[in-house]
Amino acid sequence: MGPNLFLVTGKGGVGKSLSALSLSVFLRKQGYEAILVTIKENSSLKDLSQLCQALNVPIRELDLKPSLVDYISRKLHSRLLAKSLVSTHF
Repeated sequence: MGPNLFLVTGKGGVGKSLSALSLSVFLRKQGYEAILVTIKENSSLKDLSQLCQALNVPIRELDLKPSLVDYISRKLHSRLLAKSLVSTHF
């Protein structure tokens, strides 16, 4: 069986970060490898990083815009088009 990906989503202020951290801690206690990935715009990243360190959960920060450009450019085979799409305000 391949790796699993769990996404925790919702409105701001509903406890997504804490829920994702709790899930990561649970999975690690069950013997699974788990990392917490957060989007760079998350304002509570410093506190979350400290909590992750205390609970021995690796955390990675994802910068959304460059990641979207990379993904779209692979799909469309055009980095220029991907940059244009990502920077367009709809």
